[in-house]
Amino acid sequence: MKKQADTMRKRPFIPIVSDKKTKTLPADFPVYVERNRYQTDAPIKTIHVHDCLEIGFCHAGNGIFICGDRILPYSKGDVTVFNEVSAHFASSASGTRSNWTFLFFEPPVFLADSCGKTDILSTSRLCGRSFPYVFSRKKYPLISELFEKLLSELNGRKKNYQTSFKALMVRFLIEVDRASGEHISEPLSRNIKISRNALERISPALNYLGNHYHEQVTVREIAKRTYVSVETLRRLFHKAVRKSPEKYLHDLRISMAANLLENTSDAVIDIAGRVGYTSLSSFNRQFKSKKGISPREWRKKGKF
Repeated sequence: MKKQADTMRKRPFIPIVSDKKTKTLPADFPVYVERNRYQTDAPIKTIHVHDCLEIGFCHAGNGIFICGDRILPYSKGDVTVFNEVSAHFASSASGTRSNWTFLFFEPPVFLADSCGKTDILSTSRLCGRSFPYVFSRKKYPLISELFEKLLSELNGRKKNYQTSFKALMVRFLIEVDRASGEHISEPLSRNIKISRNALERISPALNYLGNHYHEQVTVREIAKRTYVSVETLRRLFHKAVRKSPEKYLHDLRISMAANLLENTSDAVIDIAGRVGYTSLSSFNRQFKSKKGISPREWRKKGKF
């Protein structure tokens, strides 16, 4: 019994916490700015959601965001958008750190006098299984450019900068809406809460895979680090991310490979090795299964 109790005490548990940013929003200009936020590859301590909209800009580095069952690679110049129901965490690529600026605000409160009642101000639209969350600079250059202009207004504080900032933010949200299309927020039902509980249980495994996906990881090793049996690990993975640990690992590797194909000129065989594949044929097969086209076709597609 004592051994079981000791195991329970040391069992890793990373909770989903709500970060109350609205308490810090200035009354006269309700936007909270967090500059020079450095993200490392260190183990995460919490999975978080905010009580307002979070928009981020990556100044340097690369890595991944995890949002539910979504694996979202990011690179320098990319923009992120997370609403109040999107629990997420991030990790920089192994051995690196990335530099971010984040903006937090409530669109219906902050922009009501700028554009009246419009769906653009509804943050409930900014989530869902097909919502991008990470808007790459290469694919969405205007969104990245608009964010940089927003930062320029905040940093310069020239005459009428607040009016200019609001106008730019309306344009930014319009472009995000155009890029993402129609998305409906999933209600916080009992099933969603169960998934979140499972996500908390396997979050140490997700964090470990985020830093070690390029290594020869086994399901037994993942289960050991989560302090559960292999069978329990599989059950929790299906509840939290709707796939097996093996499928999650392959999807993570392919997501990182796709990002490297788009943003580097490295040879396909080198990229395959960097994301954990010892066989080029296995990499090509997994990539086509996930993306529908070969790695070379993916790279060619990204150039246009």
